[in-house]
Amino acid sequence: MSANLLETKNTGLGRRTSQAPVREDFSKIKTAVPIPNLIEIQRESYNRFLQMDMLPEEREGTGLQAVFKSVFPISDFRETAMLDFVEYQIGNWQCKCGNLEGLRFLRTACKSCLLLMPRSLDMFVTLTFVPESASTISP
Repeated sequence: MSANLLETKNTGLGRRTSQAPVREDFSKIKTAVPIPNLIEIQRESYNRFLQMDMLPEEREGTGLQAVFKSVFPISDFRETAMLDFVEYQIGNWQCKCGNLEGLRFLRTACKSCLLLMPRSLDMFVTLTFVPESASTISP
């Protein structure tokens, strides 16, 4: 039985591990430039924007990380308190059998099922609240 060329293997990290199917060209006029795989370009762009398969301390200053860094810190109009961005996490990571759970196991292979994938794609943002020190508050 032949292998299905359209079947892909997903590692759970948002990236495809198999090659894209070979495209058959039935046109009569040959093109000088090959047509790029636009779906794969869009998928790679999305992965670069989210940086979902990286730990928070490993993320580069691009994409969603850069958006949060450019918006924060936010302070009130009297500058008595401030919210500062710490990190974000996307997905509730869990292996298929449920033994490993959390982003800290991202690069750990489960001995039972050998697969770690996002169970849900919720976004969690960690912020710190910084009040103005009590010594500088005027009565």
